[in-house]
Amino acid sequence: MRRPRRHVEELTAVISDDNTNIRGVDIRRDENAEAIVEFVVEAEDLRHLNRMVLGIRRVAGVRAVQRTQKI
Repeated sequence: MRRPRRHVEELTAVISDDNTNIRGVDIRRDENAEAIVEFVVEAEDLRHLNRMVLGIRRVAGVRAVQRTQKI
């Protein structure tokens, strides 16, 4: 992701369009100057989370989506 600001706007739109609460976001660059964007979201259930992940993967420029569990 070379233009994180534009992508963050698209990503937040995908997440919020699914009526998901965003609890946090962290943006940084890796050693290749690629943006790494981490969202902390509240998903209702696994189906909701999977739908959100599919939407995020469809955003142009997204190279990977990883899911972690934090309680």
